[in-house]
Amino acid sequence: MTDTVSTGRGKEEKQTLFARLFDSSQETPTPVEAEISGSIPEWLSGVFFRNGPGQYEIGEYPVNASIDGFALLNKFEISRGTVRYSSRFMQSKAYVDSIEAQRLVYHGVGTLAIPDPCKNIFQRFLADFTTENTDNCNVNFVKLDEDYFALTESTKLVKVDPSRLNVEATVDMANYVDVNTSSAHPHYGEDGDIFSMGSSYGRKTFYNIIKIPKSNEADGYLMGASILCKIPATSSLRPSYYHSFAMTKNFFVFIEQSVTLNVPKILVSKLFGWDPSQSIGFDSKRMAKLVVIRREDGAILPRIYETDPMMCLHHINAYEEDNHIVVDACCYDDGAVLKNFSLRDMRNGGAVTKSLAKRFILPLEAIITTSASSEDLVTLSGSSATASLRNDGTVRCNPEVLCDIKSEMPRINYDAFNGKKYRYFYSVGSNESQIMKVDVVTKTQKLWSDHDCFVSEPIFVPRPDSLDEDEGVVLCSIIDTREGERSYLVILDGKTFEELARATVPADVPIGLHGIFIDN
Repeated sequence: MTDTVSTGRGKEEKQTLFARLFDSSQETPTPVEAEISGSIPEWLSGVFFRNGPGQYEIGEYPVNASIDGFALLNKFEISRGTVRYSSRFMQSKAYVDSIEAQRLVYHGVGTLAIPDPCKNIFQRFLADFTTENTDNCNVNFVKLDEDYFALTESTKLVKVDPSRLNVEATVDMANYVDVNTSSAHPHYGEDGDIFSMGSSYGRKTFYNIIKIPKSNEADGYLMGASILCKIPATSSLRPSYYHSFAMTKNFFVFIEQSVTLNVPKILVSKLFGWDPSQSIGFDSKRMAKLVVIRREDGAILPRIYETDPMMCLHHINAYEEDNHIVVDACCYDDGAVLKNFSLRDMRNGGAVTKSLAKRFILPLEAIITTSASSEDLVTLSGSSATASLRNDGTVRCNPEVLCDIKSEMPRINYDAFNGKKYRYFYSVGSNESQIMKVDVVTKTQKLWSDHDCFVSEPIFVPRPDSLDEDEGVVLCSIIDTREGERSYLVILDGKTFEELARATVPADVPIGLHGIFIDN
């Protein structure tokens, strides 16, 4: 069963609107009042804080990859039925230095820094190998103690003030643990510890699980950070790319997927002026591997779980049940989405991709060693996911499709249900104009859409003292790129998925990537 109101766009119209979607935005540093229609719940009070690229060129130099756009912090302040909107470009060193030089001075995912015309060839050559990690943290946020830090996949974290949209400090994960990258999707432990991941490249490449203990500002935000587990890459020359990972009560689950990084090519890309994103590819012959790690001591379980070649950007949730680990994620069967690194391709409508919400069930040793059949190890009811034991001792996992509608940018009631058995997630739907609520038990969906607009990542905000998992609201920034039209914040009922209110904004609003809600 699917509840939907949706219409499609013609190809030419889609390309025109997409091109505008990836135009650079104007910042709105002075808050503006939104025009409210409908009724905002009285209990909803706080800041919907979002992050994402907002400027795609410096002077005459455009970025090559959409993800390399400069971070534009933006927020919706919700209080007593009113909404105020403001935005400001993150004053990172990468942004400030580029503005001053009127060129791109830091390398990005798909963009090389523009050489300084005042330097000779030898100086430019040396500069290519001394350019530091970017602090253009334009992907997500993490809360460390009572402060908020913007994240990307470099090792830099930028402390930002949600009230004034100011940059207050920058810290470097690489100063505390031996990593070259850092995930933009950390997890929060029950006791206040934070867990992240980062890769370390060398003769041997490792995917590292990082533990950041709860501390205080006086001790330094990352003081005490340590590597809990070092997962060896199957290939050090072609390690897996990853964007997120899963965490349950007792385990981490990392997917070494079929998207690989060509390390030798990355190392010489700067020398020959190659687009760094050309070093990322999909290996259709490389099985994806699910690695299970104990949270208690960081030990890697020896059992190897495999599935068909795939790519995953975002995990939905994971939990344990009756000696099984259930892992839900948005998965691609190929690497077509990698073409969407290109800003030019995105402005032309983007590659046609389809990520499906899939459920993998990993039987643990108590099941594997006592099962009467090696062909069907999964004993949980209510799922068509299967797992079978191969002769070489590996477990082959065949996932269940939770929803036959394309799903991306998934969010759950995180604080109450991350790492636990859950029922609902919210995500962007089958086209760029649709968001949906998925019931993973009944395999049904509720959809909301505005076919004239583009939707962003939906955020679930639980009602205070709520009893039900979906008791609350869903916030989503809706971008209208039509001439003369305005973007807005939509507020949906978390249960019925009906529209409660919308706040129309007289300002540029970027499509963005991820966000958080800071409850007053």
